[in-house]
Order: sequence, then C-alpha cells, then structure tokens
Amino acid sequence: MSKRRKNKKRRSVGASTRKRREEAAHGDGPSFLEMPEGMTAVALKSTKTTRVDIIPYDVGKGNPKADKGELYWERTFWIHRNIGPNQDWVICPARTLKKPCPICEFISKLQKDPEADEATIKALRPSKRMIMNVIDKSDEEQKVQLWEISHAYLGKAMDEALESSYEDEDDNMDCFCDPEDGHYLKLVVEDGWQGKGYSVERVDFKPRKEDLDDETLEAAACLDDLLLIKTYKELKKLLLEDEDEDDEEDDEDEPKAKKSKKSKKSKKKKDEEEDDDEEDDGDDGFEDDDFDDEDDNEDNDDEEDDDEEDDDDEEEDEKPKKKKGEKKSSKKSSKKASKKTSKKSKKSKKNVQRGKERSERRRTG
Repeated sequence: MSKRRKNKKRRSVGASTRKRREEAAHGDGPSFLEMPEGMTAVALKSTKTTRVDIIPYDVGKGNPKADKGELYWERTFWIHRNIGPNQDWVICPARTLKKPCPICEFISKLQKDPEADEATIKALRPSKRMIMNVIDKSDEEQKVQLWEISHAYLGKAMDEALESSYEDEDDNMDCFCDPEDGHYLKLVVEDGWQGKGYSVERVDFKPRKEDLDDETLEAAACLDDLLLIKTYKELKKLLLEDEDEDDEEDDEDEPKAKKSKKSKKSKKKKDEEEDDDEEDDGDDGFEDDDFDDEDDNEDNDDEEDDDEEDDDDEEEDEKPKKKKGEKKSSKKSSKKASKKTSKKSKKSKKNVQRGKERSERRRTG
C-alpha cells in the first residue's frame, strides 16, 4: 500500500471517529431537521446554570417572524409526535407553513366524533418548538451549534425576560443578539415537567465582552432551510400505517369464533333480541359501558350453548341410524317367523291328510 493511500485512510478513520465522538457528546440532531455539515446539536444536560450566546442568522424563506434577508435569532415550528409504526416526530405543515396537513384533518374529524378518545386527540395535537444557532460559553472550542428545544421549556421564559426588560423604545432587549453591543443569556435551569428533560425557569441578559466576528456569523446556519417537512401524501401514508397497525392488533386480540350451523342460527336470534333490547334501552338511564362485563359473560354463555347444541346434533344424527338398523332387523325376524309358521302349517296339513287316508283304509279293509 502506498504512503499516500495510507494517509488518506488514516484521515478518513480519524474524521469518522471524531464525528462519532461529537455525536455521542452532543447528539446527531432530530430526525425532522437537516443538520448542516460539520454542525452538532447541543442540549441542556442538567439543572446547572448555563450561559449561551445566541447567534443571529440571515433569514430564509417562510419565517413567520422576519422577512427574508433580515437578521433574526430563532425559528419556530410545530411537531406531531409519535406518528406511524416507528413513532416518528414530523413537522406539521399546517401550523408551520399554513399548508394542508392530513394529521390535523384527522384530529378535526375525531373532535366531531362524540365517542372519540380525548387522550388520542391530545396526543396527536401539534406542539410548538424552536431552533437556534448558539455558542455554549463553557465550550472551549466556542463552536456554533444547533439548539432545538420545546417552546414551553425556553420560549416562555424568553418572552417573560424580553417583556420585563422593556420600559421604553430606548431601554429594551429587542436587539439582545445584535453582533455589536449585544448580550448573551444566563439561564436558570430546572427539571422539566414530570421529570422529562430540563426547562429554563429564568433568563437574564448579560452584556458581551466582545462583539461577534464575521467568522462566527458565517458559521450560523439558515434555520429556515433545516426543516424537513414531509408532503401531504407522505404524512397521510404514515397516518394510515399507524391505523392499520392498530387494526391488526385488534384482529389478533379477537377470539376465533366456532363455525356451526346452530351457532349461526343462535347468532341471528341473538341479533334480533339485541335489536329489541336497543329499542327498550332508550329510557333506562344506563351507559353501554356498564354492561360490558355482562355482555362478555353472555358471549361466553352463548359459546357454551353452541357446544351443547353441537353435541345434541350428533346424538340426533346417530338416532335415525339406529332406527334404520332396528327396522332392518325386525323385517328379517318377521320373515324368519313367517317361514317357520308356514312350514309348521304345511306339516300339520300333511299330518291331517295322512290321518284321513289311514281312517279310510281301515274302513275299507
């Protein structure tokens, strides 16, 4: 192997290992974001007070807060959680881009259904999130990284901090992330809701000691170009796959019914009885759920009745066979008896005839 090829392989191994180490330390980013080459993701790791510098970027297309070409510091978007068989997080096109979303349409359909599960509706509703270019002040490399977080875990505290700092047009933090004379953030962190992740409780603005240089500003990614938004067809396919999986699970849970003629008849009778019961149950004041256990017991009883009816059918099938056999045997015995009687009658007739002949001989002799 040539020296040049060895050095090339060594560089590729080193770069891959370094990428693996960085991803393990910072995470490789959410699946709904296209991570820029060479950029890593950062996240809150503990309740320790954190200091970050938010780096503004040149706004791209579709940002609801700023026009294209302006400097801004965050990108808000909306997420549907746990969609499809792989429980994917997908960006909602309706709330993010004001485009049709099949998941939102499905939620609207469920909301009109009085029997729909409220927990399912709540789980499908989109949640608000945000991404930013940041520098972790405790990081020795001072690299620009991508921070993606729930709006509830950071956005609310940011809005409160910006509102409380505002007194008049000259005394506010509207330009806190400006490259010149800007401020970084001191974040007071606490445990998230129900112990999930970490949430920012308070934001304090601290003046930067140095202005942001051009290299840092150029390293900031255009956040509007990072959103991976699926098409309407792709989202609908994911949603349908999720429903199909639920239907398969329901089919597996359902017991296999026994096939018999009697069971079909009893099922018809039962359906007719249930129709009559539904007409009578209109004013009884009970919910259908109150009778779930009783209905299950009735179903079990019906299965036992079907088994008993099947046994009766077998016995009935055997009875006619026995009668046929009995008729055959009776016919045979009657034939035998008639033959015996005919033989006896013939013998008796012969004996009578012989007696007459003897008596006549005696008279003549």
